[in-house]
Amino acid sequence: MAVTTELGRRWPAFASSLAARGPVVIVIEDLHWANPLLVDMVQRILARSAGAILIVATARPEFAETQPSLAVGRSDVASISLRPLDRRQGAVLLDGLLPDRHLTPEVEADILGTAEGNPLFIEEIVTRLVETGSIVRDDGHWQSAGGAPGLAIPDTIHGLLAARIDGLPEQERRVLREAAVVGKVFWDQPVAIALGASDVDELLAGLERRGLVALRPSSSLSGQVEYIFKHALIRDVAYSGMSMARRATAHAAVAAWLATLSPERPEELADGDPCPGRSGRRS
Repeated sequence: MAVTTELGRRWPAFASSLAARGPVVIVIEDLHWANPLLVDMVQRILARSAGAILIVATARPEFAETQPSLAVGRSDVASISLRPLDRRQGAVLLDGLLPDRHLTPEVEADILGTAEGNPLFIEEIVTRLVETGSIVRDDGHWQSAGGAPGLAIPDTIHGLLAARIDGLPEQERRVLREAAVVGKVFWDQPVAIALGASDVDELLAGLERRGLVALRPSSSLSGQVEYIFKHALIRDVAYSGMSMARRATAHAAVAAWLATLSPERPEELADGDPCPGRSGRRS
């Protein structure tokens, strides 16, 4: 508790010192999964910091129900609800993903209709169709392979991500699932240990090229190479593809690895969400 109290003083002081040099923007993703201590810390930064500081946090709608003291009713907090993309906005996103496309109106309608305005779903549908060869690059244009009038697209983002992961080469699929045990943020070493490999750099590079994970420029653990899942749903679906028995064994192995880094308090390094496979919703 003394550590929490000290951090409650130091973080606002740190933010204020940065703001003394110029405007500061602090970005927090997926705040709906934060534990109460982190939510309390955000409130302390809001209340105790001085200067031009903007905290931008993303969260699911239910966050306002579970944390009303932070989400609503404060003069220093504003909430912006994002609506699904309409057809025109979805088409603009397709322009960026598939420039110079010559898709049939039926195919484009299938993509946008299935995604129901979810930009991640649109991106994943396009990626999946390109990976499977259903959409190809020909003569400088993206078009449906063989001029097919329609394409088979999974009707949920969970199903689409599961299909993408199932279609990976076996070793890449294993790496992704073992990484999911570690957390949304993970490191290469415990994944390599799980696979009994000396390193998994090439396999992780392959997953990075596919847009499933990303190498982070710095690491929160000294001497470790750190990665992050592109989206929490990718982690969820990868995790749900493991058997219950393998999950238990994998969690024990990750805990043992963490203990070698911090023998006294390994739980402080843990992700805090031992069972991430929660949601296949589109929101």
